[in-house]
Amino acid sequence: MGKDNKRILIIGQGLAGTVLALELLDKGQDVTVVNDPEIKGSSWAAGGIINPITGRRMVKTWNADELFPVLKDFYNSWEAILNCKFYHQKNIYRPFLELSDLNDWLAKYDDPEYLDYVKKVEKGPILEKKLQNPHGGLLLKNSGYLDIPVFLKNAQKYIEDKGTLVIKEFLYQDLFHSENHITWNGKEYDDIVFCRGANERHSEIFGWLPFRPNKGELLNIKIDLNIDFGITRGKFLMPVAKGFFKLGATYDNHYDHEEKTFEAKQKILNDLKNFLDTEPEVSDHFVGIRPATKDRKPIIGKHPEINNVFIFNGLGAKGVSLSPWCAKELSGQILENKPIDKRVNIDRFFSLLR
Repeated sequence: MGKDNKRILIIGQGLAGTVLALELLDKGQDVTVVNDPEIKGSSWAAGGIINPITGRRMVKTWNADELFPVLKDFYNSWEAILNCKFYHQKNIYRPFLELSDLNDWLAKYDDPEYLDYVKKVEKGPILEKKLQNPHGGLLLKNSGYLDIPVFLKNAQKYIEDKGTLVIKEFLYQDLFHSENHITWNGKEYDDIVFCRGANERHSEIFGWLPFRPNKGELLNIKIDLNIDFGITRGKFLMPVAKGFFKLGATYDNHYDHEEKTFEAKQKILNDLKNFLDTEPEVSDHFVGIRPATKDRKPIIGKHPEINNVFIFNGLGAKGVSLSPWCAKELSGQILENKPIDKRVNIDRFFSLLR
């Protein structure tokens, strides 16, 4: 380790912690990641969808022009380094709900603002005997999905090889803080970063932040449909192999437990039948608690009162798209004391601590 390199402790090896660890290892830092076996974060149950045009009004996802070049470069680079496939670029088809949607997109199809994201405007229905889309739809590009479990498992091996991976329950009472160092598990660190997702809402250090976690459920299904593009209309349907698809997801802000439910499963299947004529066979059912926030934006940066303590959280349902850009922002602050983009900086909530 060079004299200017830092010893950095990352708590959590979900999507946020893993992406940050790879970013810091790539910059030559001494990185230790703590993977708590008692915590199964939402990353392992997430669909991993990458979608540049979102919402009922079909607008560019927040900060897309900055996020998408970074995520594409990050995942492509790490596929080569880790020598495995997890970043699947696929078009996504969004059926128009009304004729006015078609007219709106025909008018703005050539708008430079959308050139990187819109592949084609379909003026009439596709998959007529299967899919309800009488007004056509929007075919997106620079979209797809990340196979998050494959990414996390292969990144874990890399972290073990190039840094340090500790499989252990993390307890705050085992952490000792001085003015310049953090001590944990018998080793000193320059900085600690908490990447524990929705579990951080119970934190002794960051529990004051305005987390608004929501519960999501997702299915793996088998259907008789031979397509190589995703479909989204309220729910997303993403092909992962011939005849096999990811289908989801639910968004429950008022959940009273964290277990998967029959009601959510039926809701997902019923929503599918609203736009696709098919009889799915469910092969798997997942549940996760998304680390969402009050203003629906990530929270990254340094604790206002405790030196050398950072957080990387609040990625919500768009963690795959957000995490590479956010990791660059946070690593810039940790390593070079660069200011973090004010839209995601933890300092926007400092008043809540006082």
